[in-house]
Order: sequence, then C-alpha cells, then structure tokens
Amino acid sequence: MKRIGLVLLLSLTVCIGVGLGQEADLSKHPGYIDLEKIEIPSTADRVTDISLGPALLKLTEVFYEDEDAKDGFGITSVRVKSFEIRRRAEEAVRRAMEKIEDQLERDSWESLIRVTGEDEFVRISLKFDGEKPVGLVLLAYETGDEAAFINVVGDNIDFKSICNMGLGMHSRWHKHLSDCFDDDGH
Repeated sequence: MKRIGLVLLLSLTVCIGVGLGQEADLSKHPGYIDLEKIEIPSTADRVTDISLGPALLKLTEVFYEDEDAKDGFGITSVRVKSFEIRRRAEEAVRRAMEKIEDQLERDSWESLIRVTGEDEFVRISLKFDGEKPVGLVLLAYETGDEAAFINVVGDNIDFKSICNMGLGMHSRWHKHLSDCFDDDGH
C-alpha cells in the first residue's frame, strides 16, 4: 500500500509540475474577463466559486480516457462566481455587471443573448479570434435570488461540451447557454 501511495504522489507531483510550467498570464488573453474583483457577499447563500486555471485543467487530463476529452475542450481557464444575493448587495452586483458589460462593448465581444427586465438580467457573449471562439462570458442576475458571473477562456473552445458540463450554473442559466449552440459546438 505504501508503494501505491508513493507512486500516486509522485505522479500527481509530475502532473502538477507539467501543468504549472504551462501557466500563462491570462489577463493578456482576448477571451479573459477579470472576475476577481467581484466580491461574494459574506451573507450570500448557495455560493459556487470555481477557479480552474491552465495548471489544474492540464491535471484533469489524467482522468480522461477519451482522446477528444484530453484536449481540454479547447479550454484554458474557467472562472465561475455564483451566489444568492440579498437586497443589500443588489446594487453592488448591478454595478459589477455594468462594468463588465462596458468592457465587453469596448473589446468587441459578440452578444448572443441579452435579456433585461425589471427583475432579471441575462447576457451571454462570445469573443472570437478570427473564426476561433476564445472566450465566453455569462452574466445573470435575478432580483432577490441569485447572480452568476462566468468566464471561459480558451484557444478554440468547444461550446457544446461546456454546455454539457453545466459549470455549476442554475438550470435556467444553463438552458439559455445550451440553446445557443448547434451540435458542432458553435
């Protein structure tokens, strides 16, 4: 048993080392949106906070047998912040979404879906480098319920696979996203 544990530990260390060697400055990637400044309120319930950078995504390849899955679906980074909001935090969430929307407009992201209403806001946008999809942003907010901020960064993202993963999104946001793409992931 000790040998198996040692072999697993050594394998894990090598995989992490390989992945860390590939860590890049994502802030320079055209599909990157900085979600780190968005603070999850301390009073928030149902919190989902996921940050998968290049090193961790590389590490997950060890668990896939399917060769198509081993390419990481063209994903370099996944950042998800989703949380239940209380009335006190609603204005801060709206301001954060407005800032991101301004950036999406400045950086020429293509808006796939934009739903605004008195109590709901949803925006799904894509960033392309030529014909290759390199970024996805989902912003969603429902008064008195939840807010979701998602950024997926990659070099040629397979969106259909992302839809199938769900990314920790509440089912109604996931449905908006999965309705956008055909069977080829575009």
